[in-house]
This record gives sequence, structure tokens and C-alpha cells, in this order.
Amino acid sequence: KDIVKNKPVINISTCPVHVDHLVGTIVYFLTTKKAPPLDKHGRPKMYFGELIHDTCRRRGYFEEGMLLEDWNDPKQKNWCLLSKGCKGPNTYSDCAVRRWNDGLNFCIDCGAGCRGCAEPTFYAGMTPLYSDPTGVAEKLKEEAKLRAKKRKEVK
Repeated sequence: KDIVKNKPVINISTCPVHVDHLVGTIVYFLTTKKAPPLDKHGRPKMYFGELIHDTCRRRGYFEEGMLLEDWNDPKQKNWCLLSKGCKGPNTYSDCAVRRWNDGLNFCIDCGAGCRGCAEPTFYAGMTPLYSDPTGVAEKLKEEAKLRAKKRKEVK
């Protein structure tokens, strides 16, 4: 914004940039003659308007407090990856819906957890990658256990 004056700066993040984000933004501009609605970081809201966590297929496991603890336990194969450093609860992108490789896959489906590459604080602000030094995972796990207990009490 310091270099380009009087024109919107459009940031298209993720690593690598998703072709739909790039082409979709260009087509939007060509058809409307204006930039798409942007979030506070200058990213198109149509691609960066929701948290990955909110559309993740592992979200149900999170709600039940089932956070992966042991990579080698087959029972935990599809559990939430928050305790292993997943940045999905802090990352705005449509990765969980759009996916890469013609809609086949993305980080979490590979079992790696979200790295937060869509956020302006990536990489330095999202490390370490495979742990949760903030303790957020443990806190959320306890909250999920309480929710699950309340649901059982209602039944």
C-alpha cells in the first residue's frame, strides 16, 4: 500500500497459490471492473472468509474432544490434529472445501494438519509446526469434553 497509491492491493496467499484463487480473482476483476470484496489483509473474502477449522472434515472429532495424540494409533487416524500443531482454528481460507489437485486433497487430508500458510503471519508466526506451545489444544480439548458430557446428560 505504500508503493501502490489509489488502487487496491489484492493479496492471494497460500502455499502454493491455489489456481482458483488466482484465476477467480482475475475473472472477477475483468467482469466487474473492480476488485472483489477484500478482508483486512487485502485477500478476496470469497476465498478467505471462513476459518479452515469451521469446514474441516475432522471438526466432529474436535467437538468430541478427540485430538490426535499418537500418530501410530490407527484408532486416531482421522481425529482432530490441533494437538499436533494444526493452525486451522486461526487460518482463514477455503482449503477444506476447495482442496488442491483438482479438489482431491489438502494438508489436513494428508494427515499433516494446517500450516497456516494463508495467514500474513506465516511462517514465523505459525511455528513450531508440529506442536501447540500455546496450550490452546489442551484448553479446547477440556471444553470439548465438557460439551460432550452435557450432550450425554441431555439424552
